[in-house]
Amino acid sequence: MIPYLRGRQLCYDISLHSDIELTKEVFPKIKDKRIVQDSPVYDHISSFAFPQYPVITRQGTELVLSEMEWSLDPVYEKNPVERRKRRTKMADIQSERVLGDTRSYAHRIRQNRCLILVTGTYEHRAIQGWAKKVPYYIWPKDRKMQFLPGLFQIIESIGPAGKKSKVAALGC
Repeated sequence: MIPYLRGRQLCYDISLHSDIELTKEVFPKIKDKRIVQDSPVYDHISSFAFPQYPVITRQGTELVLSEMEWSLDPVYEKNPVERRKRRTKMADIQSERVLGDTRSYAHRIRQNRCLILVTGTYEHRAIQGWAKKVPYYIWPKDRKMQFLPGLFQIIESIGPAGKKSKVAALGC
């Protein structure tokens, strides 16, 4: 791991304010299966709201661009209050948990890999005398877009009307 990134939480606040079509330039054979086909601006996205977000996954031999709900969902937790509380911490998957901790949920889904489209991330810094941390936007100068590695899960659930649905969730 890069020493600068050790202990950082890169995946709680991100940004995507570039045209998603740039992804198709990097991956010309990608299949676009997004539900919303326009390119919305995700200026400052927080994982705590569990928003839908564009990602790239491999389905068979194809690369697919689709949306997934942000932050893994701890389906093993049955108490809804505890489940939501745990979920807010599962957006940032640390490599130590994936590789070293065989009991972790991230270790179990380590084969479900994806790329998360971002133009930058936010690093929050405490400033003496200020009540809240200040978000600093970090981006690469030489690229319009970058891709963070992530893991995803597919969850089957039954909605209030009894309809079965699949939800995809991700973390990085």
